[in-house]
Amino acid sequence: MVIHRKKSPEQVAQRQREAAALSAAAFMFTQAAEAGALDANTVVAHAALFKPWDSSETIEKGEIRLDIETGQLFRCTEPIIINPRTKAVAKPPSEDAVKWEAIG
Repeated sequence: MVIHRKKSPEQVAQRQREAAALSAAAFMFTQAAEAGALDANTVVAHAALFKPWDSSETIEKGEIRLDIETGQLFRCTEPIIINPRTKAVAKPPSEDAVKWEAIG
């Protein structure tokens, strides 16, 4: 049997601050990577921080997405605009060398 101690309000607040700091750090890292400020090896080593590619998402040039099927990171080389009225979907990065370049 596992007994869980109730956390004090101070402990809860500290955990929330730590989570917020990690989230902010991840955001800053992905922004730096998308701006080209980080080398490919560093970016690839932290692939889990990037949003997974979504076929229905509009993506700006320079944004980086993780292709979950291949486990590889890709940088968008030209904007991908999805029209919600047509319900069109984009090709996966691994299948569209014109709009995506592999990282690493």
